[in-house]
Amino acid sequence: MKNLKYIVLFLLLPIILYSCTDKMTTNNPQQGEVKENKYPSSEDAVQNGKNDLMALLKNKSFNIDIDAAALEKSIPNTPIPVYEVSFERLLTSESDSLATISEDSRKLNTPLVTENKVIAVITTSKIENGWQLNEITNPSLSNDLNEIRGSLQMNAPISVFEIPNINATLYEAKMDGRAMYFTNYKGQSLRQPVPGDSLMKQLRVDAQIFQRKFGEQLKKGPLVK
Repeated sequence: MKNLKYIVLFLLLPIILYSCTDKMTTNNPQQGEVKENKYPSSEDAVQNGKNDLMALLKNKSFNIDIDAAALEKSIPNTPIPVYEVSFERLLTSESDSLATISEDSRKLNTPLVTENKVIAVITTSKIENGWQLNEITNPSLSNDLNEIRGSLQMNAPISVFEIPNINATLYEAKMDGRAMYFTNYKGQSLRQPVPGDSLMKQLRVDAQIFQRKFGEQLKKGPLVK
């Protein structure tokens, strides 16, 4: 049920954005047109997303499990780049580095943090001549980051790698020049880092199994994210 309300919230985001920008136009008729979901920087989009989320928390129609006071005090932490791993490269590459088989990042997850706790995560993406706001809350991502940050006991740079078809999400933390991987893929714990070489072997095997089963269907288009 909780997941359902966040799905509804995600679907309502375009309406929320329209409503907010429509209000801006009403208050300033010189603008003429409703402002589109486009910002000069990711930081601007994040601030607008935070404002929209705070407005939603004041709406009693939504029972969102976020502390409004903590959100108001929160500040944006270091943006986390999101990379999509190339499924084709994963099938054949012998590399133990996810970065070498991934596309360039065009998406950022920005944690809003209060007292070293992630309160919410704002997702933005690069578009032509600017940035757009994609998502204003993702409770599962917030929980994941809090678990990983607790395990690291320090603010290490983090990247997210998403693997299509086998639906795996991996977090890479850089500490002392080396990469540590965290994932809950196939029941693994986010509190314990996973060795990169064994992780890549498992991902490659799972990708090859998927390819054997659904390779012909994949030629027609993506099956799952």
